[in-house]
Amino acid sequence: MFSKYEDRIMSTLGRLNCSSSELMERLYDDLFEAAPDMRSYYQSDTPLHCQKLLDMVLLVVNSFDELPELAKQLEEMGREQGEFGAGKAHYDAIGRSLILALSESVAGWNAQDKQAWTTIYNYISNTMLEGATRAEPVRFLA
Repeated sequence: MFSKYEDRIMSTLGRLNCSSSELMERLYDDLFEAAPDMRSYYQSDTPLHCQKLLDMVLLVVNSFDELPELAKQLEEMGREQGEFGAGKAHYDAIGRSLILALSESVAGWNAQDKQAWTTIYNYISNTMLEGATRAEPVRFLA
């Protein structure tokens, strides 16, 4: 399904001019600047969220041959995020920040790199949003 992007994605990871943690830090710095309301979703442990996002992206990248099976995991993650109110606007903001962080962190970033990452991220976010449709909002006791 996404095999034509696999080499491109792996190539960009090999051309990172920073550590993966620095990449995620750039992503969240941009995210919180562009969408300050998103900060409330990450109050507890931003570095942990950074690592979870990176792990998820790398899981997809390393599982191109098993995406139908992985879709179930992504939908479940989306359902969990949906319980806390995450929706399309949130996924769109994160995707925009991811592409920006990559464009600033990958040597020789080009249109093909952007296309590959955008396509993969859209698959991830759309699959997670599908799971979010089954979410039951968390109710906090006062």
